[in-house]
Amino acid sequence: MLPKFLSKKDIFQDGKFVQILILSFSFMLLFTAFQTTCFIEQTVLNSVKAEDPNFSGNGYVSLCIIYAVFSLGSWVAPSIVAVIRSKWSMVCSAAIYLLFIVQFTYPATWLLYLTSALLGGAASLLWCAQGNFLTLGSDSKTISRNSGVFWAINQCSLFFGNLFVFFQFHGKTTIDAETRIFVFIVLTVVSACGVGSLFLLRDLKETPSSSLEETKNPSEISLPVEDKPSSAGENNSPTPPPTKTAGLPKSSLTLATDAFFQAIKLFITPYMLLLSLASIYTGWGQCFYFGVYSTSVGATLKFEDPKRLVGLIGIFTGIGEVAGGTVFGLLGSKTTKKGRSPVVFLGLLIHTLCYVLIYLNLPDGSPVGETEDVSVINPPQPWLALLCALFLGFGDACYQTQLFSIFGSVYSDKSAAAFAIFKFTQSAAAAIAFFSSSYIGIFSQMMILLVTAILGFFGIFIVEFDTKRKSKGEEMSSSGMESGESGGGGEDDNTGDKNDNNTKSSPPSIMEKPANNGDTVS
Repeated sequence: MLPKFLSKKDIFQDGKFVQILILSFSFMLLFTAFQTTCFIEQTVLNSVKAEDPNFSGNGYVSLCIIYAVFSLGSWVAPSIVAVIRSKWSMVCSAAIYLLFIVQFTYPATWLLYLTSALLGGAASLLWCAQGNFLTLGSDSKTISRNSGVFWAINQCSLFFGNLFVFFQFHGKTTIDAETRIFVFIVLTVVSACGVGSLFLLRDLKETPSSSLEETKNPSEISLPVEDKPSSAGENNSPTPPPTKTAGLPKSSLTLATDAFFQAIKLFITPYMLLLSLASIYTGWGQCFYFGVYSTSVGATLKFEDPKRLVGLIGIFTGIGEVAGGTVFGLLGSKTTKKGRSPVVFLGLLIHTLCYVLIYLNLPDGSPVGETEDVSVINPPQPWLALLCALFLGFGDACYQTQLFSIFGSVYSDKSAAAFAIFKFTQSAAAAIAFFSSSYIGIFSQMMILLVTAILGFFGIFIVEFDTKRKSKGEEMSSSGMESGESGGGGEDDNTGDKNDNNTKSSPPSIMEKPANNGDTVS
């Protein structure tokens, strides 16, 4: 018998969960190739430099370009998604990922940096469209589950590619051309399969039923929506879209312009600024988990066979990511009963322990280049490096699954803009992190990660605390109105006065403007 959250009635009734599965497996194939490339890029390019003195490409610079363009492109991405919609946005951008991976078979410095810039723009479009598609394929009851399913399946990409690299790099101190070409031809084929599978997606369109505002789960964060009709409290049926969407369809230029300015206005709201603290941390963390840490392990020559250990680092990071995605995603309705902050706090504790262990195990200069130096633990322990990789993945899943769920539920009516801002702050932080990784050591990186992790946690905590307090005030006001209506007759005027007093005395939100009764999106 299937568990309750996988029952056929709940999942396969409208076919949307099938679309989420296709999306998840498509990304798994695409990122099996791309994330494996990120893990081994600097190691491979160092070997290319040894073979070709004219080659001067740098893996950190390449990744810095990717995330810098990613952050800038995030402002344009909602406009493109509004015009060509999420499916075709993902298909077009995934093709650029394929091009980036192909060029590693015969690398050239100019081509490396050109495809890095193209991929940065494609990534902003891909992830904006992914967030929009995930939201359109979910409702308030399924967004946590669907986010977890997507995250867990997508992070399986860390297993297959890195397991392949583990065997291919066995016993090699440098990566020769024959091995490199074979590895990247295989990764190219895998990414091509991911691009092809995206064609199987339906072209989901926004409808009133796709909004996530139908439930009143107290564990869900809610935000005021200024343009929502104030008559929601008068009717239990789903509120229709605003009247401005009625009539003639908008032109492509109008859609693009509206999406751009919506993203600008949304970015400067207090809640979004607070949630951006967590986005910044996950961006800096992604740089470390998927680029710097594996490179640092591979550059620590006191390890036995450090190049082969790079593949295992990716595998154990993937195990942690999938475990976290499974626990906090598939069982999201249970783990978020007390709110999302406890899950994020667990991730903070795990990462804090992990950063201390990494500092003790790896030499300070390992992110910059190969070194014979040692840290506090002499010699460095491979099992401890793998344990830290596991912790990095699990802690990252604690943050990422909760952020995906928050953005998908809070901003269900502005999902493209919200996910674009999420990816803007995340990728901007990653770009800065990759640029600085060529110059700063392990200790400095651990301190930066620890400080941003704490700030990210408090950003989520403040938003959740404030919205819960506001929700309680609205419940008190609503119960007062119901009791007044039951009094009937001549008490109407007095009851109305009491209701006004109740409304005035309810705790106001410290982050957003007060909204009318029922004007929230859960």
